[in-house]
Amino acid sequence: MGAPKLIARGSAKLIAFERGGNHGESGCRYGLDEQHREGDRGSAGARRIPRGRNLAAWEEARQVAAGLPRKGSAFALDFGDAGAIERLFGFVTRELGGVDALVNNVAYTKNESILACDLETWTRTIDTNLRSYFLCTKLAAESMRTRGGGAIVNITVSSTRGSKEKFSYMVSKGGINYMTMCAAVDLAPFGIRVNAVGSGLVGTPVGSRDMTNRPHTNARVPIGHVGEPNDVAEAVAYLVSSRAKYVVGAMVPVDGGLDASV
Repeated sequence: MGAPKLIARGSAKLIAFERGGNHGESGCRYGLDEQHREGDRGSAGARRIPRGRNLAAWEEARQVAAGLPRKGSAFALDFGDAGAIERLFGFVTRELGGVDALVNNVAYTKNESILACDLETWTRTIDTNLRSYFLCTKLAAESMRTRGGGAIVNITVSSTRGSKEKFSYMVSKGGINYMTMCAAVDLAPFGIRVNAVGSGLVGTPVGSRDMTNRPHTNARVPIGHVGEPNDVAEAVAYLVSSRAKYVVGAMVPVDGGLDASV
């Protein structure tokens, strides 16, 4: 399990939600550290809200928070629970005054075909992967609008094609892609930039555990190997920074050329 992160850089707050193994704890932490070094938008620092759904995950999240440049806070929730998401943003508003940047990075997959997809699987996947992005984006945007703008990055997949036995997961990712573009158009007049990073094959700890046939060298990828979590984090760090002030509605693939080659 991953955890939500909240980073403060000067007066700025970045809240990044992570669950599942597609993008990786180390990549997210690298992205925070990179922003800390750059000091974008003021004196750098970090604060994090870790989330765990079991004791081991909670303890890991607590330890990561304790090692950040600024004190971390903890908030346990299930992103399939709409009420929990609203309570989280209430906590952020109450404790920190609002949000300046949001990174949505939540994922659940059962790996099923359309024929094997029952209503329970469909509902859990869509609620976790798509509805949570919608709610977090909407709540963050409401905060950002009062603060004069902000940046939202949605983590998705780089693939623009169908995948066998990934039915509800890929449908949810397609929804994220179109939500990104529509939200970008709606929110740009308020100074809120919405973009997405599409991750390809990335060698995360959970990915390596669940996909034992995913070695570093991979002939399917034009660049010749799978990516690292840091590769995704670099793209995210750029998109939430002021360097990307004119980037709106972009879908940035971080996949070594995999989708372009299919």
